[in-house]
Amino acid sequence: MSMLQLRDKFDSQDLKQWLDDHGYGAGQNFWIGANDLAKPGLFRWGLTANEVTFSKWARGEPNFMTIRGETEHCVELNPNTMEWNDSGCSKRMHFICETFSN
Repeated sequence: MSMLQLRDKFDSQDLKQWLDDHGYGAGQNFWIGANDLAKPGLFRWGLTANEVTFSKWARGEPNFMTIRGETEHCVELNPNTMEWNDSGCSKRMHFICETFSN
């Protein structure tokens, strides 16, 4: 099990359907498994270190802001719009994981 990787628009659409079916979304963002901790500006998936090739950034994102001394390096997902935002990695919020079959 690891934090979710959204590999393409189909993964994003499937996740949106699942979130809607299970009543998630109203004002609650989620961590997904992408970050640029290793090299700022180059987003990779945490488990595999593969470069993020599909993304759905919100307008003006990523913006790499520094808030209270912490630069935004991790990626959160807005389940209503399915758009991404970079945010400080210490921010407390729910996260989405995926499991792998053998």
